[in-house]
Amino acid sequence: MAISKTPIEKPRKFEVVYKDEDGSESIWKYDLDKFPNGPISVEQKYSAEYLKNYKEKTKLAAAQKKYGQLAEMHLALDKVKEKRDKKTPKTTPKPPKNTPKSEFNPKEVVTMEKDKKPPKNTPKSDKNTSKDFW
Repeated sequence: MAISKTPIEKPRKFEVVYKDEDGSESIWKYDLDKFPNGPISVEQKYSAEYLKNYKEKTKLAAAQKKYGQLAEMHLALDKVKEKRDKKTPKTTPKPPKNTPKSEFNPKEVVTMEKDKKPPKNTPKSDKNTSKDFW
């Protein structure tokens, strides 16, 4: 049996895909002409579940840093507050007792508050004061 002495050529460019148990995936790209010792780039792809767990862990770590041992209690209270805010409906102002419902417009009530003028006793600022100062 004769042994051939011609070397077998390996590919110079290739990719290796690693899949982790948590659902993340990393793609290692190699190009032996550019860099013979390792990958030239690595791409990370994460599942939605992994990202959700990551956000929860970072939120808990930040709360532990801020509140110490009471961090879990503070996070639980924040969740309760968020649920309560979602359940309460936004109320519109009620019409005055003497006005019929057809004439009442809640937007007018808000604009009337915004259009209030300052009292007459306050002095108005003059534009010429800056020239007098210098």
